[in-house]
Amino acid sequence: MQTTYDALRDQGFIVLAINELEDVQKVRAHIQEHQHTFKVLLDPDNHVANQYGVVGLPVSVFIDKTGHVKKIVQGGLLTEQSILETVRPLLQETTVARK
Repeated sequence: MQTTYDALRDQGFIVLAINELEDVQKVRAHIQEHQHTFKVLLDPDNHVANQYGVVGLPVSVFIDKTGHVKKIVQGGLLTEQSILETVRPLLQETTVARK
């Protein structure tokens, strides 16, 4: 996620990682260890997870700039290539819509 975020953030790509039910210190240690520069939010009571129907981890939710969920990937870690294949059309879609 970090590599893709670094490559696409100037085009409007945002990563919001949501960590559920983990100790704040463990989350901070993970962020520092992996040098994440995107925002990591805490979901200590599963409110956000429940709102998006998350059952099992990891889950990746791709949301366009208008707030619509475009794709949900449950299970397995995403590769840089799979993220790019999902995100690039969304970035182009919103760019075209703005013209």
